[in-house]
Amino acid sequence: MQNSFNILPKTKLGKYAVVFIIVAIVLVATINVLSINIDIPTDDTGFFSNMPLAVMTLGAFSCAVISTITGLAAVIKNKEQAALVYLCILIGALAIYFGIAQIVGEITDSH
Repeated sequence: MQNSFNILPKTKLGKYAVVFIIVAIVLVATINVLSINIDIPTDDTGFFSNMPLAVMTLGAFSCAVISTITGLAAVIKNKEQAALVYLCILIGALAIYFGIAQIVGEITDSH
């Protein structure tokens, strides 16, 4: 068996991981573009004060989580060695970390 390190994934799970992280990145970019000119009232600053942006944020977070899980499954189960899959795992893990930090900040109201 040849140990080669590729850029693009060869397995189906690896390809799914890359697709999900691309969708998450596109959603985050869309959220940033749409939220530039939005006037948010100062009295209502909760996460769901702007429902469309909140739904897109939850969708981006979900795609990042799914990308991380499928990337880990591709590496562990299918022995995937593609650089993009490892990058997907890293980006997804960072998204999970910052998502949990944001949730804890909202709950404890420490922002």
